Amino acid sequence: MIKKLYHTLNVIVWSFAGALIAQSIYRYYHYKTHMEWYETQSAPWYLGIQVNAVCFLVVAAIIFLIRWILRRKYGKLI
Repeated sequence: MIKKLYHTLNVIVWSFAGALIAQSIYRYYHYKTHMEWYETQSAPWYLGIQVNAVCFLVVAAIIFLIRWILRRKYGKLI
């Protein structure tokens, strides 16, 4: 049970990382192909990437904290 939870948390954090990378690549591609859409905005085009990166870091920190607690408490079972 604990081993399954530990590995599920690992899959979740790497899925979030992959989604962040894919979304960032798409946003950069979209900016390069449609620069005129971003000229009218007051915020820079990469602000959405930064917001998503901060959200990812918060979620990843929480998941790594949970994993660390699990490893300390149930180290031999994982």
